[in-house]
Amino acid sequence: MSPITRGIKWMSYSSLTYILAGKLLTLRSLNFMANRIHVDVLAVARDLIVNSVTFSGFTILLYDHILTIGDEINLVWRKPKNIVSCMFLLNRYLALSIVTVGLYDKLYSGEHSRMFCNVWILLQGYLTIICYISLHAVIAIRVNAIHGGIAKIRNLLWTGGIVYTVSIFVFQTATYPMLVAQLNPNVGACIMSIPPYLWISWIPTLLFEAVLFVTTVHFAWSRFSCSTDYGAFYASLFHDGAIYFLVVSLCSLASLIVWARVPPTLIGFARPLSLCLITTSGSRLILKLKLRVYGQSHQPITEEKSSAQTSPEFEFKTHARSVNSLWDNPSNREIPLPA
Repeated sequence: MSPITRGIKWMSYSSLTYILAGKLLTLRSLNFMANRIHVDVLAVARDLIVNSVTFSGFTILLYDHILTIGDEINLVWRKPKNIVSCMFLLNRYLALSIVTVGLYDKLYSGEHSRMFCNVWILLQGYLTIICYISLHAVIAIRVNAIHGGIAKIRNLLWTGGIVYTVSIFVFQTATYPMLVAQLNPNVGACIMSIPPYLWISWIPTLLFEAVLFVTTVHFAWSRFSCSTDYGAFYASLFHDGAIYFLVVSLCSLASLIVWARVPPTLIGFARPLSLCLITTSGSRLILKLKLRVYGQSHQPITEEKSSAQTSPEFEFKTHARSVNSLWDNPSNREIPLPA
């Protein structure tokens, strides 16, 4: 074979090898770009889901706040204050502030400083816990009151409440260093991932909610089965409590499942929406109770109504403002329900 022929053949092989290598590199580049695009699209989709759910919860909370601001002014601000009123206001405005700052964190286009993320993660965790505890405390006071403040119910609620409160504060304090260590503030939001076992922090909440609901059901069953005097009034209390328990339990259970099963980028899917729904439900529960107490308080008691002065509803309305009597007179079986 002449040198020219060998040269042409070598050039042909070289050209073919170059073309094949170029095709292979092009395919690899396209594959890498496709994977990168897929990852970017997936991340954007997850961020969109989290932001949409958070904004939906904020909309529900704000809309309910606007609808009930008149009742809040008339039934809370213009009435004597007690522990229930203070917890109502604390939870109502604290939850709105938490969700508002959370939206700012997610929608802010710039880069957050690490100090901002550290402080925000700390405050968000503890303030959310305070919101949950305040609502559960109101329901516990309600349950204790409808049972007449008997010792075994009061001790059960105190024990369950202390265990519940200590448990969630311990979980929050123990996991905070791990949460801060995994922060990534350079992506425009305080993104973090949680330890895989942190879903168990929702179990104390579910257990305490179950205790509150079971004690309410026990009271309703005992009263409805032995007396007709408690029918309409306590049926309303039981109905409202059952709806609240359903909402709170479903939100807590959904948060537990999300924290246990979904990817770390979707962790923010659960807590803001749950906080908004639970706060809305709790606010409605308290306002409805206060409306029942104060709705007809301006009407005088006539002689014709004197026969009803021994009814549970009369006792409830007469002593509704004396929330401290729940604890000052534990042996009194006619302790009124606070409003």
